[in-house]
Amino acid sequence: MSKEQTIKELTIYDIISSFRSKIVEKGKTEFNPNIHITKPVVRLSPSRKYFTLLDVSYERVEAPAKKTAKPKPSGGGGGNVNP
Repeated sequence: MSKEQTIKELTIYDIISSFRSKIVEKGKTEFNPNIHITKPVVRLSPSRKYFTLLDVSYERVEAPAKKTAKPKPSGGGGGNVNP
């Protein structure tokens, strides 16, 4: 990242907001947002520009060796005993 880039270019999420509202007839009642606006929603969607990988190289590496499992001790483990 160069020093000239501003924070505005690095927005991580795009914000989309929406809401539903009830019709208020002119002159009958005054519009009250607490009463007449319903279902407010704010959606955050990841910015493609921020999450796009550029100038990336990949290399294959060997998987680490798996450890062998310890054998479980037999008997004395509790549980139901049938007489």
